[in-house]
Amino acid sequence: MRYSLSGKVPYENLAWSGNYALLHDRDAIIDTIDLAFGLHQLGGDTILFLPVRSGSDGAGGTVQSITEHVLFDGVQRTLLGNLVPHFNGGFSSPAVLDTLLYYWGLELGQDDARVLLMRYDFRTRALDSIPVQIEVEGSDDRFYFRPPYREGKDMIFETHSFKARVDSTWTQDPRARHLRSSDRGTAS
Repeated sequence: MRYSLSGKVPYENLAWSGNYALLHDRDAIIDTIDLAFGLHQLGGDTILFLPVRSGSDGAGGTVQSITEHVLFDGVQRTLLGNLVPHFNGGFSSPAVLDTLLYYWGLELGQDDARVLLMRYDFRTRALDSIPVQIEVEGSDDRFYFRPPYREGKDMIFETHSFKARVDSTWTQDPRARHLRSSDRGTAS
């Protein structure tokens, strides 16, 4: 296998905490990556990961932070946001299953923002989207818009107050709804 990970180092800053590891391309260290997002093989030598960088904390110390999701083909790096539309590194909370990328799309208008449920196939370059009625709230919570996840054959897009189910034909279940605190985690 061309790429491998080594080490597990905890990090935290004012907004979140996590673990990172060293990413190796054969014997060479090429980056440090966030382990919560992980390392995703997309075919051939192409991988997707979320780098972690160190910088000054403004008080003479060091702090680690995630940057932008990177696609690497063994030679060239491409920011994921430059490849797929409506992707925002601080908002989209992507998930990769096989060669499919699922994420929250953010379409910024003059006076408002529109949220989209997105699916991108790295193999075929097919893109699908479904607009949803949900308010965009400012937050430092990296996972307010949680990474989409599979439940049976469906994909679930969920926040602290909203849940949508999308089937394999990329049709949204009409029962998508805003959640009350009493039914979070139980809506379908």
